[in-house]
Amino acid sequence: MDAMTPLPYVGLTLHGLLFAALVGVCAFDDGDLAHDWTDCLIPLGLILVPLVFAAVGTRTRSSGALVVAAVMGVLVGLVSLTGPGLFVLVPAVIYGLAAVRIPAEP
Repeated sequence: MDAMTPLPYVGLTLHGLLFAALVGVCAFDDGDLAHDWTDCLIPLGLILVPLVFAAVGTRTRSSGALVVAAVMGVLVGLVSLTGPGLFVLVPAVIYGLAAVRIPAEP
């Protein structure tokens, strides 16, 4: 086990908590399913895609998948700079740092 091991897991945890919070805020209204919950599917999907790439990259120790997650997270964060996508920037930076720390295969 090397020093970079906890880094992508921190990003995954932050990203997962953000996703769960956004699902709760967007899809539910006073404990009931909101009438416009389908309007949340595309923004939540955009936040979920980098999370999936980061999970695959962490599981397979693939720096390429982590770089894709970092780039996609930054793009989502910059596109919705005033919205919830802004919070994806922190996990995206963590994914980028984790990708740099994965040793190259010989």
